[in-house]
Amino acid sequence: LEFRRVLFRSVDSILRTIAGRENEPANRVFKNVKLLGAMPAGEFLRNMDENYGRGLGWVCGNCHAAGSFDADTRKNKRIARQMQELTDRLNRKELPAVKELDAEYEKVTCVMCHRGSNEPKGTMPVPPAPAPRP
Repeated sequence: LEFRRVLFRSVDSILRTIAGRENEPANRVFKNVKLLGAMPAGEFLRNMDENYGRGLGWVCGNCHAAGSFDADTRKNKRIARQMQELTDRLNRKELPAVKELDAEYEKVTCVMCHRGSNEPKGTMPVPPAPAPRP
């Protein structure tokens, strides 16, 4: 729970520093945004909070160098970009290619696999079988 408070304070602090620019593209407000740059800056920060922060159970410092959010020195930041490219490809190309889906599907996000943990969950409990009919 402490990591959540730290992350919320960080995101809240950054939102205050960009006040009035929340609807500008993230790549105009922040330096070195290589993916998601067209996303509004406020939404970009919420994405960092929800998908990367809560989705992986992390705080900003897991990917970003202290005091230098734009630096690419952290391995986890480079991995996160590759994982974002994977989810983008799944949402943009792979899922739409499944022609026989009967309904709209949810977009793939980090939390679908990570579920609040750095290590993706490779398995999940199998739902119980229905009770046999008499």
